[in-house]
Amino acid sequence: MHRKIVPGLSLQKVRILEDLIDDYFVKELKKTGVSYPQIVRYVLKQSRGIGKWYNNAAEILRDWRDYLNDCRTLEMDISSDRVKFPENLHEAHQRTIKQIQIKKNQRINRMIRKRLKMLNRKYRFENGEFIIRPAASAEELIREGNELNHCVSRYVERYASGECDILFVRRACEPDKPFYTMEISKGSIVQCRGLKNCSMTPDVRAFIEVFRAMKLETPTRIKNAYQEVAV
Repeated sequence: MHRKIVPGLSLQKVRILEDLIDDYFVKELKKTGVSYPQIVRYVLKQSRGIGKWYNNAAEILRDWRDYLNDCRTLEMDISSDRVKFPENLHEAHQRTIKQIQIKKNQRINRMIRKRLKMLNRKYRFENGEFIIRPAASAEELIREGNELNHCVSRYVERYASGECDILFVRRACEPDKPFYTMEISKGSIVQCRGLKNCSMTPDVRAFIEVFRAMKLETPTRIKNAYQEVAV
């Protein structure tokens, strides 16, 4: 059947195309207006990536489907053959993934900017050796997770929507260098983690307790605490 589409096809190429028979992604791609012969020829062209980016033809189909979905999201003209059949599918898909993330971050950053003034007023704090401030952008959260090797980047959308608050704990002498990351939810500290999710050192813990008393406790509780100390 495939040799009728591509005359002189080698058995090696025929075996690659076995994955196309009754494949879910073939059906998905046909919905975009791509014919089966076009799918066969394009998969053969991209099969040079098998062993490098893909394990088989089915993975080529999956990435192609995902790439075309990205193109729709980015409002690219998928009726154009140049867009629909990129010369190097892997590279084209990596570009659209990056563009989608940038677009997503722009939306999230707008949401974060709307919250930032309130967050600074509510949480910004400095006491001797350390400072605390809210995360200012999605990029900052991603960098924080990368440099401290923890999972705060997963909290980007939750933070932007106000589901939780993410604060950066910094040394006053290195205000731009990731040090500890704190999550606050419903007025309580959920966690405060450093490099590779390490726990707080005694000096950081002492600073966080001062922050908690000054910024998170209600005035009545603070007054009571002072009265207990006085007694």
